[in-house]
Amino acid sequence: MTELNLALPDDVQVPDLATALAAGLVVEEDGSTPVRRRYFDSFDWRLHRAGLALVREDGRWRLRRLDDDTVELETAAGGGRWPRFASEFPAGGGLRKRLDKLLKMRAVIHVATVAGDQRRWRVLNADRKTVLRFDLTALQPEKPASDRVLRVAALRPVRGYDGAADRARAEAARLGVGPLDLPFLDTVLAAIGIEAESYSSRFCADLTDTPESLAAAVRVSRTLLGTMRRNEAGLKTDLDTEFLHDFRVAVRRQRSALTIFKGVFDPAAIDGFKREFAALGRLTGPLRDLDVYLLDEARYRDMVPGALQSGLDSLFEHLREQRAGALTQVRRALGSPAYRGLTDAWDTFLADPQPGPIADRPTGDLARERLQRRHHRVMRMGRAIGSRTPDTALHRLRIECKKLRYLLEFFASLWDADEGKILVDQLKDLQDNLGEFNDLCVQQEMLRAALGELTARRKSALLEAASLGGLVAVLNARQQVVRGEFEATFAAFSRPRITKRFARLASSAEDVA
Repeated sequence: MTELNLALPDDVQVPDLATALAAGLVVEEDGSTPVRRRYFDSFDWRLHRAGLALVREDGRWRLRRLDDDTVELETAAGGGRWPRFASEFPAGGGLRKRLDKLLKMRAVIHVATVAGDQRRWRVLNADRKTVLRFDLTALQPEKPASDRVLRVAALRPVRGYDGAADRARAEAARLGVGPLDLPFLDTVLAAIGIEAESYSSRFCADLTDTPESLAAAVRVSRTLLGTMRRNEAGLKTDLDTEFLHDFRVAVRRQRSALTIFKGVFDPAAIDGFKREFAALGRLTGPLRDLDVYLLDEARYRDMVPGALQSGLDSLFEHLREQRAGALTQVRRALGSPAYRGLTDAWDTFLADPQPGPIADRPTGDLARERLQRRHHRVMRMGRAIGSRTPDTALHRLRIECKKLRYLLEFFASLWDADEGKILVDQLKDLQDNLGEFNDLCVQQEMLRAALGELTARRKSALLEAASLGGLVAVLNARQQVVRGEFEATFAAFSRPRITKRFARLASSAEDVA
């Protein structure tokens, strides 16, 4: 029998529980210790989604399993400030490596703190041998604060004495003491009104109760506005780069939604919103580009010979300076009356939207027609691209693929789920190819601009020029490879069986009652 955590109701007294768990044997108290647990996760709950909880307690960092609260990995916490990213955790014990795999570029943020004490008992048989251990942990949420006291009794069986543990569990059940309904962390979160996994960067909106297209468009737009607002604070405080990324994706999806739902809203009423969302995308674009460059710094350095790597120092120092300025601009914009006016006006509009000419069109009917049209456009554009087609054509196709992906996401609740997933995965392969090609183009433009700004009088200019030139050459060579891979990637996407799947997906979008 493994360790078992039991929820102790408020009306069960500790002495009664101890007597019951002893089941007629001798029970002795084995001391008590103060307990303080600080829980951490990323903003999008990456650890919780993996069934884990990161805890700082007893001077150690521990990665606990949600299902049974056992420790999977741990390491000494050390002094100083709390780590912000996985790379800042102590290297020992494998914790840093595991967190890096789970969190990637996301920061660790504080979720909750609970404090109290843990009292321990042991049950002895007639021979004075310990046959069972159990403890009672009483914790109160401290940050955020709550009056709720959480009491959890943990049965710890001793090898060879499973019978004592079975009897204790049966006696506990007679007192109305049973297993925790939720993992311990979730019990803590419920006590302070926090819902685990309440945010995800994945788009999710259920349209099965929106029979008319106007209601569906409002549901999609409200979801996207909510995502923008939830990322504002983290973006402005610069907790990690994913707040900006998710904010920008929400803005981009909103712009696509206004195209996908064209005619559902009154065109004249949303014309101004379309312009302002486009301006918001342009405003935040430079900061995101700089984030991507800086996140890839190690990879860029590895692309050039070791003797030239120091020549990139000034480039990345300059990029960090540019990023600081770009971040200031974005912070100023998001704190401005103009931005608040945009989001408030959009919120007000969605509360009482002005309908367009097809506002009452059945949602499933609109989904079928728009999916077919968008897929046909992607196919037509992709087939027109050859080895001598200008790079701009791939850029335009990349944008159309993005719109097709967003359309699949918006109406996901109406599609056949298995068909939808297969097509999203297939589309993602094409997007990855086009996205890498576009990134390589943009990166080379940035490096060529940096080369043009070099001052010949600087002693380091020659080394810097050699480093930048070498990096451009490597990126250009990779760009040609990616361009060459496009034909095979698009051929895989345009296979007849994939085209038939798109047709089946469109036909599976049922009109909702």
